[in-house]
Amino acid sequence: MNPPPDPLVAAIRTTIRLARLAQQVCDDGGLTLPQYRGLSILVDDRRRAHEIATYTSTSRPAIASLTSGLERMGLIERTTAETDRRGVYYTATEKGRQVVAEIDATMAAKFTKVLGENTALLHPLASDQIEAALDAQLAHDFGPE
Repeated sequence: MNPPPDPLVAAIRTTIRLARLAQQVCDDGGLTLPQYRGLSILVDDRRRAHEIATYTSTSRPAIASLTSGLERMGLIERTTAETDRRGVYYTATEKGRQVVAEIDATMAAKFTKVLGENTALLHPLASDQIEAALDAQLAHDFGPE
């Protein structure tokens, strides 16, 4: 397959193909890619629904379905905010943390199997600058909290 002449477009197309690998691993692990993204940010800290929606690029109405599904699977739990009884926080359960760890390990193994020594080429994608740019775009798309 011939890459497009524009290196940026070629890199974007490659990123999309890599996302498909990640999606396959998530599917095999019993989660959709949005569920994995949502659960993965809950491993380190509790979050409110709008934060999960923003991070997963899921509409605020659809986040109820995502969180309900994760809760039914026993992967997250909800708690009421101490200061605002209407507010709800979500936290990963121990089972949820284990599922994320297993998917992460499987994903690393899958990418290593497919890419071999070329996995090091992916390391620059984990930069603070890229994360900040993605966060800024999410804030633009979803508005203030």
